[in-house]
Amino acid sequence: TSVWEEPAAYKEAREKAAALIEANKKAKEAPPAVKEPEPEPNIKPLPVLDPKQKVEAFKQLLSDSDIKSTATFPEVSAKLGQHPTYTALPKGERKQALAEYKTKRAKVEKETERKRSREARAGFLRLLAEAEEISIDTPWSRADELLAATCDERYQAVATSTERKGLFDEFVSALREKDASEKRQTTEKAREAFRKALVQLAREHPAASHEDDDAALLIGVFGRTRFSDVESAMQKKNPNLLLSPEDRRREYQRFVDDCHETVRRRD
Repeated sequence: TSVWEEPAAYKEAREKAAALIEANKKAKEAPPAVKEPEPEPNIKPLPVLDPKQKVEAFKQLLSDSDIKSTATFPEVSAKLGQHPTYTALPKGERKQALAEYKTKRAKVEKETERKRSREARAGFLRLLAEAEEISIDTPWSRADELLAATCDERYQAVATSTERKGLFDEFVSALREKDASEKRQTTEKAREAFRKALVQLAREHPAASHEDDDAALLIGVFGRTRFSDVESAMQKKNPNLLLSPEDRRREYQRFVDDCHETVRRRD
């Protein structure tokens, strides 16, 4: 008798089936895999605030968000409506806090604008002072043309042409006052120099008394002297007097009158 041998293909199939049955058996006996919990997001909880702190936090949110004093409640709601600090306040309190914030913000904006305007005005006046082509006699139209051509930011900082012209008029007025003041000072110095020259001329006169003071001396020497004679002597001794002939005539008569008044008060 012959012995039956299992074909190799049958043996391979049987072994695969047995291995699959064993794997399923182990899977049923093994405990279920425990899924690791996902880490919670790192979100810090909002601090617990009292009502006053909530209002202050809301106002700070408005400031941090650069909400202007002209903003309306709907505009603020559209921009910040999803923020936790915004929703933490009831609607009525939000409106009240917004109104208080806008009042304070308006004052800050007004002061900021005043400061900006002062700086702009000062800068424009400095620009005028630096422009050598501009003088007292320069018309505004020409000055505006010269300044605009500089492309200087100080020109653009003043918003309107009307304001620039007003500053130009102010600048020219100051120039005229300065010029008039310098002329007055020059004239006063010239008058003082003329009077000193008169006194010196009187002291050098043969009829002068060295015991007299300036007033008595001047009256004694020039009291009955014609101005033309005094003028001729002054021109020889002081040819560079700054006063005009007419001003010298007036100043001579004024000085003589002052001397008479001084003597009368003393007597």
